[in-house]
Amino acid sequence: MIALALCLAFGLLLAQRFKVLILPPATLLVVIMALAGGVASAATFWTNMLMAVMAAVNLQVGYLLGLGVQSFWIASRSRRRLASSARPTRRTAH
Repeated sequence: MIALALCLAFGLLLAQRFKVLILPPATLLVVIMALAGGVASAATFWTNMLMAVMAAVNLQVGYLLGLGVQSFWIASRSRRRLASSARPTRRTAH
């Protein structure tokens, strides 16, 4: 479970720093690491495959969530900027 949460967090981080082209190599790396961990723990073949698929899916879901957070943050910043520029400026009377 901790490994899957780390994959989700890793996907969130990738979305904040890189373009979508980073996703295939990162997914391959996560799958290889999950398979190596399964082999090291002497798990069955199907357990290893399930863990690798779940790790890849969590990475990609984390990436999509990261894109959503990033777009929400950009939209809220532009909304604030538009709202502040639409306010009339007060001028003091002389």
